[in-house]
Amino acid sequence: MNRIEFHPAQTANEYREEMNRQIQRNPTTSVLIALGAGFAAAILIRALRPEPEPTTRLSRLLEDIQDRLRETSPAIRRTGSRAAAEAAHVIRDSVHEGEARVERFLNQAGKRLRGLFS
Repeated sequence: MNRIEFHPAQTANEYREEMNRQIQRNPTTSVLIALGAGFAAAILIRALRPEPEPTTRLSRLLEDIQDRLRETSPAIRRTGSRAAAEAAHVIRDSVHEGEARVERFLNQAGKRLRGLFS
């Protein structure tokens, strides 16, 4: 009895060579088949994945909002701090200007009063 010897490496090489010949003969068909297989695999994977529960979706949404707020809050704090510092300078300058006006007014009033009594 003759035994047929099976060589996986030889069979795999023959299969690969045949596939290369088919791709060279029909490139458009080969691309369409590859696209179809990828699309079918994606649909299958999506169908087998369990649907997230509404509470899980809500918690993910809230975590996303929280992360985005954390990312933006330092910039907002810096802007707010700058605005507050600028407002403090404006108020301080206004107070100094007001004090200077009051001092000028009092000096002028004092001169007038001295002029009346002299």
